[in-house]
Amino acid sequence: MWQRLNIRTQLMALMAVLLIIVEISTLVLVNWFDQQERRTIAVEQAQTLGRSLNNDLLKALISPDADVYSDISFRISGFKSVDALVLFDENNKAVLSYGDLNYTNELQDKKLLLGQSWFSNKDRLFLQVPVQADSFAFGQALIIINPEQFQTKLYEHYFTLIMIFPVLFFISLAVAWKISFLFTQPFLTLAATIKTNDVQKNQYQMVSTVEQNEVKLLFDGYNEMITKIQKETSLLFYHSRHDSLTGLYNRYAIEQEILNALQEKNTPDTVHALLSIDLDQFKLINDSVGHTAGDELLKMIAHHLGCETCSNMALARVGGDDFLLLIKNILKDKAT
Repeated sequence: MWQRLNIRTQLMALMAVLLIIVEISTLVLVNWFDQQERRTIAVEQAQTLGRSLNNDLLKALISPDADVYSDISFRISGFKSVDALVLFDENNKAVLSYGDLNYTNELQDKKLLLGQSWFSNKDRLFLQVPVQADSFAFGQALIIINPEQFQTKLYEHYFTLIMIFPVLFFISLAVAWKISFLFTQPFLTLAATIKTNDVQKNQYQMVSTVEQNEVKLLFDGYNEMITKIQKETSLLFYHSRHDSLTGLYNRYAIEQEILNALQEKNTPDTVHALLSIDLDQFKLINDSVGHTAGDELLKMIAHHLGCETCSNMALARVGGDDFLLLIKNILKDKAT
């Protein structure tokens, strides 16, 4: 199916597929950058939350009180991105919890160092912050944040890319159409030139270009091939119509000349004459001094006869020592 498409259609199809791949890759890349941005915001918010709640968490460790717990829970509820918070004393015993503690199962016995952040497979941030006073740690707090709760411009970016895609798509197809025309034009020119060639008459058209790249190499190669074809065809045509020894017409060529003469209309006073010439006792030459001498004699006779012929005559060697002389449009008495 692909091989049946022309080059222009193939190029446009490839351009469309490439543009779609680029669009999808861009969307994936935008999503990845958005995810990294959310994670960065989550870490910053968790650290900020830990610092802002440090005094309240410290009070909860030193003097546990229901009002303190309630105040801490109220302050945390203002952060929609916080899924859970667990406060541990210096013995690593949980003294305060907020939110859904099932998220802590995602740790899977992973121990976090103070200040270390970790993202689970569900993209939840786990951050262990110290609860301290005068550089002395009284405990630590585990903060779990969902980065998906943060507002980013992801959907705006998606909308912009989706809206731009049709415009880029049609522009790319238009550019591909123009580029494909430039690339296919040399092939179309070459194909049109080949169609105008006349093989039977050995007439071929040459091509030229102002380009200095691969197109010039292609055209030069075609012109060189055509030149060789014309030369070889002319040589084959000559050998197909001429005797290899004497250079005169052969039997095939003289038959064609006779057929052409019969189709021509001569004047009432003229005729076409066909003379048969053979050499008497030519066999004695070959037998006495050899075939080489006989061939040289045939060449001499052919040269002599050829010098005596005019434009309206056709001389051919049709056998060993047999010749035919066709004379067109001549008076019968003169032909005799």
